[in-house]
Amino acid sequence: MPIPDLQSQKKDWINSSPLSINQLRGKIILLDFFNYSNINSVRTFPAIKRIWQRYSGFGVYVIGIHSPEFDFERDLKNVEKAVKRHDLTYPIVLDSEHLNQQAYETTSSPHVVLINPQGQIILTHSGEQGYDKIEATIISELKKLNQQVIHKIEPESKHFASPETTPELYTGLNRSNF
Repeated sequence: MPIPDLQSQKKDWINSSPLSINQLRGKIILLDFFNYSNINSVRTFPAIKRIWQRYSGFGVYVIGIHSPEFDFERDLKNVEKAVKRHDLTYPIVLDSEHLNQQAYETTSSPHVVLINPQGQIILTHSGEQGYDKIEATIISELKKLNQQVIHKIEPESKHFASPETTPELYTGLNRSNF
C-alpha cells in the first residue's frame, strides 16, 4: 500500500516551502502529529527537537503536522507564535481539515509515524513516552544506510524531571530526587 502524500496548501507551511512524501523518497521521515495547545504534545517537543537537531544532518526529515482541535488553533498566526515560542525549527504544516490525520489513520495527539527510505511505515506511536525507542529505530535505519551515528540515547526517564518538561508531569517516586 503506498504511503499517503501530505495534503496542504502552500500557505499552510511554517519553516519550509511545501514538502511531499514523494520528493523525500530515499530519506527517513518522521511525521509528528501534534497540537500546540495540547499539553501532551508540548511535552514531546524536546524529544522531537532533539531528533531534528541530531539527525537532520544525516538526511532525516521531521515534519510536524499541526492538527487543531479548537477554532483558535486553526489560525496560522497562532500556530506560528507557538512554533516560535517553543523554538520548533523543523518544517510544520497546518492540517486544519485533518486530511493528513485521516490519511494516516490517527486521531490522537501526539502521534508519530516513521517512514523508512523505501517508503514504508516502520513505526507508529501515540503518547508522550517512547521517544527513546523512536530514536533507536532511526539510528537502526541510518546504520542500514551505512551512516556512522555516534549519539548515545539516554533512557527517557532521565528527561522527565528536567527543565524541558512541564512542572505538572508526574515522574514517579523512583525517578525523583526526594
